[in-house]
This record gives sequence, C-alpha cells and structure tokens, in this order.
Amino acid sequence: MSTFPNEIVTCQWPGGRKRRVFIKYGANHNHPAWGHRGDLAYEAEVYLRVLRPLLEFRPKCLGAHTYPATGETALFLEYADRCVPLGEAS
Repeated sequence: MSTFPNEIVTCQWPGGRKRRVFIKYGANHNHPAWGHRGDLAYEAEVYLRVLRPLLEFRPKCLGAHTYPATGETALFLEYADRCVPLGEAS
C-alpha cells in the first residue's frame, strides 16, 4: 500500500458523522531512489502547497504534523474508498 508505515482511521464527529482518514507516518524512513524521491516531510509539503489548493484533486490533504521531539512527519489524507491501487489497474 505504501513505502511508509500507515493506517486507516475512522473518526466520528459530534452528531454521528463519520470520516475515514488515511494516515502515513514518516518514522524516519527515507526512500531517495537515485534522487527522485524524498521523505514524507517533502511529500507533505507537495500535498499542502501544490495539491491542496486544487479544489478537485483527490485524495484531499487534511493536514500534516511534524513531531517536535523526533522531527518525524505524519500526513493525513482523505481515504480513497473503493479505489484500485495504480499497480492493480488494468
């Protein structure tokens, strides 16, 4: 599903509305792949600065957080329910 640790969390707002959130954790993982891939902090910046302003782009970026004590990043995205991963598309 991802080169980084991740999980899908179901959140419930007051009133009962639910939303599934895909959370991706940096956990000090880095996949430079000959310089064309960055770490999760870089991916979060792309989502926040480039993709988030595009109103129709999916999945929506819900935010990111960098933990001050460790410098690790967590990226929060709208869960893309009922979608097929690109590697499985025909």
